[in-house]
Amino acid sequence: MKIAGKKIGLSTQVFSAMILGAVLGLLFGDVMVKLEFIGTVWLNCIKLIVVPMVLMTIITGITSQKDLKTLGRIAVRIMAFYIITTLIASVVGLLVAGIVQPGKYANFTGLESKEVSGSADITIADFFINMFSANMFQTFVEANILQTVIIAILIGVAIMLVKNEDHRQKLISGCDALCSMVFSLIGMIMKASPVGILFLMGASFGKYGTGIFTSMATLLGTYYLSCLVHILVVYGGILFIGAGINPFKFIKESAELWVYTLSTCSSVAAIPVNMKVAREKFNVPDRISSFTVPLGSQMNYDGSVLLYGCVIMFICQVCGQAVSIEMMLRVVLLSAILSTGGGGIPGSGIVKLLVVVEAFNLPTEIVGIIAAFYRLFDMGTTTNNCLGDLVGTVLMAVFYELVCGLFFDPITAFLGRNEAMDEMVRSYGRILTAGCPVFLLSSFLQAFVRNDRAPRVAMAAVIAGGVSNVILDYIFMFPMKMGMAGGALATVLGSVITVVILLSHFFSSGNTLKFTRHFHWKTIGEVALNGLSSFILDLSSGVVILLFNRQHLYWIGDMGVMVYGIVSNSVLVVNSISNGISQASQPLMAVNNGAGLLERVNQTFRLARRFSVGTGILFTALGLLVPALVVRVFVSPTPEILAMAVPAVRIYFLAFLATGINLLLATYFQSVLMPACALILSLCRGVIFSGILVYLLPLLVGVEGIWAAMPVAELLALILGILMKKRGKRQSS
Repeated sequence: MKIAGKKIGLSTQVFSAMILGAVLGLLFGDVMVKLEFIGTVWLNCIKLIVVPMVLMTIITGITSQKDLKTLGRIAVRIMAFYIITTLIASVVGLLVAGIVQPGKYANFTGLESKEVSGSADITIADFFINMFSANMFQTFVEANILQTVIIAILIGVAIMLVKNEDHRQKLISGCDALCSMVFSLIGMIMKASPVGILFLMGASFGKYGTGIFTSMATLLGTYYLSCLVHILVVYGGILFIGAGINPFKFIKESAELWVYTLSTCSSVAAIPVNMKVAREKFNVPDRISSFTVPLGSQMNYDGSVLLYGCVIMFICQVCGQAVSIEMMLRVVLLSAILSTGGGGIPGSGIVKLLVVVEAFNLPTEIVGIIAAFYRLFDMGTTTNNCLGDLVGTVLMAVFYELVCGLFFDPITAFLGRNEAMDEMVRSYGRILTAGCPVFLLSSFLQAFVRNDRAPRVAMAAVIAGGVSNVILDYIFMFPMKMGMAGGALATVLGSVITVVILLSHFFSSGNTLKFTRHFHWKTIGEVALNGLSSFILDLSSGVVILLFNRQHLYWIGDMGVMVYGIVSNSVLVVNSISNGISQASQPLMAVNNGAGLLERVNQTFRLARRFSVGTGILFTALGLLVPALVVRVFVSPTPEILAMAVPAVRIYFLAFLATGINLLLATYFQSVLMPACALILSLCRGVIFSGILVYLLPLLVGVEGIWAAMPVAELLALILGILMKKRGKRQSS
């Protein structure tokens, strides 16, 4: 639209229509009520396009992803964001209403209660059953948005799983074309939005006059105050911390969105506007917004739970009923459950509000009164919901860019990633990186459990984790066909199993560990010095990987790095078992050494050595006899990979004959308070010997020298460890 040669934006037109509609409603109430059908026609046109819009935006959002793993990462994070902010919103609503106390000033005299239809009975089982449609066409006819979302996700994933590349691309192109048509239709309907909004607002003011700002002023004002607090404090704080965006700048830049939602009261109708603002104002790629925004329209109901909290407090204040902490917690949990799915069109939240009120045996007639003016509440509800969708979308874009651009990509490139192995590195590395907290917790807990006189628990935990890793590797990579991502997931879940078993100790009768507020810095320093060898050992593994990758790239190329990845995965399994044996023996050797029982120390060492030797022989035999099977545990190899991997496994697996004993020797030195020996052995084994040999041996014997570097390094470390142990024994004698 142009006025005096100037183009007037849609948001300005909509806002002007709202004001004009209100004025006309107050001046010509009966006339505007009779003309309400014009606005209803426009609103029906929006509802007409809701189902195809939700269906196509989610399908194209899924198919626009590079792969399903990328989609999964985005989905998990955005859903976590929606759930967390929903819980916070419920608390904000309760607190604001509790402070303002709108119920003490409420006056409902002269207002007629409006009956609210819909069942208030709800169960978790029914909720999940109703998520899945038994008849796709019935779902579309009934405009069941939540079921439509589920259908869209299933179709999108199914398209991504189509094996024929040509067929998959045709399906994606067809969906893109349909999506373009849908948005073209939406554009046509949106051009008429000022007219529709004018008559809808005029009819509302014609029916209720200024009474909508008097009788319900206290509750309405409190609710909008809670919305403002949530937007500025919660959303603003998240944006400022997570993306460095000024909250007030965000409100300004998103004006087109919140002006539109204030007038339409429809988060679904606002999807294209939300995506437009995300793209134009915050530079969010369509591949992210096309998935997160439609998903948010069905999952993110922060504005709704704000209202639930405010209404519960309001009704309790009106009735003079005290609100306990337990009741508040129940409100928060129930609001979170009810907020998931089911809305997106104007006024749909009133039935859920009834469910919440009935759940606490509060008078429902007040809900009926609220229902008469629900559109005014729905303006704030929808605006809050949609702004939450936008905040989550912006955060996902920032996070994706940050992780990909600043951390993961440059680090993996430095370590040897290139275009040929890009997909495998990303699928494996991102899952493994996400599992870092689990790995750290596993190592942390092992030390405490072992030294709390529960070495069997620690050993069982580590062995169970290692065995589970092997089993899950096969399940995920072959029957489930997850590839490298499956291998990474198996590693993480193996560590999770280890952590769970270790945590069980702290709930047992044998636990003697207690928290303390006092720090003994001298003791901490001694512990750090004694544990320095373990730190060096863990740190050196990264250095070794870097050195080996660079040598493989230089001598062999990308395929060498791929094969080394297979080999290093097997090393993780063996090291987990060997480390479990050595670490389980550590507290026994340390306690007996402290008690002066040196013979018991030696007995423990000899017993652990037998297990270490047995483990080494077993895995070495597997590598020598069935190397192809070892390779197939981790990947479905091409003939080229298999031809290179088989001799590599045979050579590299020879290192396992000494690996377990070397780990045990380092643990022994720590247990008998010989930290210098432990440090020297760890440095030589982990960095010095392997680092020198991986560069020297290829010059002498060719490519095979790279694979032989580790076995030779372990052998030299074993000789060094035995010599230091004998020397220490002579000195103690």
